[in-house]
Amino acid sequence: MKIIKSITLFFFLLVIPRIIFSQIRNYEIGSSVGFGALVIEQHSPSLFIPKTSVSFGYHPDLKHGLLTGISYSNSVEGCDEVFEIPLFYSYKSKSERNHGVISASSFSELIFQIIGQILPHRVEFCVGPTLGYINRNSDYLKATSSNNQYYSDEFIADRKISLSFDIYAKPSYAIGPVNIYLGFGVGYLITKNFKFVSDDPFLSGKRPCFNVKGDVGLSISF
Repeated sequence: MKIIKSITLFFFLLVIPRIIFSQIRNYEIGSSVGFGALVIEQHSPSLFIPKTSVSFGYHPDLKHGLLTGISYSNSVEGCDEVFEIPLFYSYKSKSERNHGVISASSFSELIFQIIGQILPHRVEFCVGPTLGYINRNSDYLKATSSNNQYYSDEFIADRKISLSFDIYAKPSYAIGPVNIYLGFGVGYLITKNFKFVSDDPFLSGKRPCFNVKGDVGLSISF
């Protein structure tokens, strides 16, 4: 409760005055919901990780900057909680509107072109490491093992600290200081924290290392 009160106080004392009075908005705070999918290889099982995230960005020249935050999930197989902290270099493209003649071959394309002419839009490109901590479920490990033999077709988290290298893109539309964005990216899980166990000798023991992720969210520039 104290943390929530502190964040609320910070928001009203710093963020709202900057939104109202500042013409240079080089800070950004946002929230999103999304997913990650750890992939072994084609036609193999994948580990789905739903997540909720809070992000914070700073771009001193409105182009180059840093993006960080924290993401949280409590719905991962074999885990109580998963935390991740990205440490990204960020580059923002110039904010612009489309001014060309609308020419669309489908209704959805027409809608996007109209929105692009009404609202300014830009793309943020990010690259860098992501640090993580996996709180493994000890009861799950005990329930899925007997004499050190796991049940078939399970992902097991056997390493707590994670490190990945990620590339991420975030197209966004701006309505005043509010940005609506859809992010997507790929990454390589260096620490390979999850192991798949199966009766299939071809799959058993393999560790997913490629991470595909996506999210949708709102942010405020101030």
